[in-house]
Amino acid sequence: YEISTRDWSSDVCSSDLGLRAAAAHASPYAKLHVFGGTEGYGPQGGLVSDGQGHFYGATYAGGDRRHGALFSVDTSGQVTVIHAFDGSGDGDMATGDVLLGADGNFYTTTNSGGPNGYNCGVLLRVTPAGVASVLHEFTWGDGCGPSGQMVQGPDGTIYGTTRGGSAFGTLYAVSPNGATTVLHTFTGGSDGNQPNGVTRDPATGALYGTTAVGGNADQGGTVYSLGGDGGYQILHTFSNTDVAGLQPSASLTLGKDGQLYGVTRSGGTQGGGSLFKISRQGDISVLHNFVDYADKADGRTPFGTPVFDAHGVLYGTTRDGGKYNLGTLYRYKAGKFKVLHSFGGKGDGKVPFGPVAPDAASGAVYGITHDSDPDRTGIVYRY
Repeated sequence: YEISTRDWSSDVCSSDLGLRAAAAHASPYAKLHVFGGTEGYGPQGGLVSDGQGHFYGATYAGGDRRHGALFSVDTSGQVTVIHAFDGSGDGDMATGDVLLGADGNFYTTTNSGGPNGYNCGVLLRVTPAGVASVLHEFTWGDGCGPSGQMVQGPDGTIYGTTRGGSAFGTLYAVSPNGATTVLHTFTGGSDGNQPNGVTRDPATGALYGTTAVGGNADQGGTVYSLGGDGGYQILHTFSNTDVAGLQPSASLTLGKDGQLYGVTRSGGTQGGGSLFKISRQGDISVLHNFVDYADKADGRTPFGTPVFDAHGVLYGTTRDGGKYNLGTLYRYKAGKFKVLHSFGGKGDGKVPFGPVAPDAASGAVYGITHDSDPDRTGIVYRY
């Protein structure tokens, strides 16, 4: 950057110089789309990238059929509806993240609805052309209310979790032909309660996840594993005195270093939860403690699975806190934590939901918020 010694006073007025200075320091944050049209509103999951400039998610309600939709959005903010939920046969109230299947189809879950009236939700397979089929309808016996992150094994089997039913949630596997196996039924005791979704180690086939509560008298939640041999194991139980906080609010991300990364929504040394990593043997360490004060810039109540970009930078969101107490987008890079954006509500989104989606081509990250002002419908944003 070179500073000119030329006298600009005869060419440019001071207001122009002010505009140029403001542009030079403009935030890379941009609001791309406001929900509320045919794609519905109130998304409760995150976005996932196909690596070709398109991102996918689902809305909770609204749209052409009034029960939300599976949608795609490109880097310019152009939204396309892939499938609109009908509220009964193909489910209602999508609350999980979208999974891009190895077969080219989309997979998502709904919190309720279903063709046979169990009203426990469905696992839905949707073709790129928008043709939907119910791969599995959940019942009271195998779990109600599927939500959170799903993963797919090399044979096409999909793994995920439910948060209710006849017990305190389940960990399930659904084959490509719809055959369903309950891998673990949560008792609400030492094994946890209300699982948050699941991730998979491709090297061993082991599954890892968190539960929001349960585990002990503090109801602090757990980190668990289910090995390739089917053995269920608790790796860590959170408590009121835990430096990592308590009550995990999202699933885990497996880093290239073999560590698992996650968040708690409260507690820790500052009261506002933490960003942590844990080994597959259960050794846990805190990367950042969030401060439980509304006006603290780093946010509080982290929510949504933290996600790595191609360069090993970790991104995540908080539902509360920040400059306006409406949530933040943060980055953890080379051991340093930084808030990238405080959501402001008016003319902006608020209450960011779910994981963000890094775009390798541009280096930007894309995400969604559940709410916005004055529309109350949520937005798509880029940073």
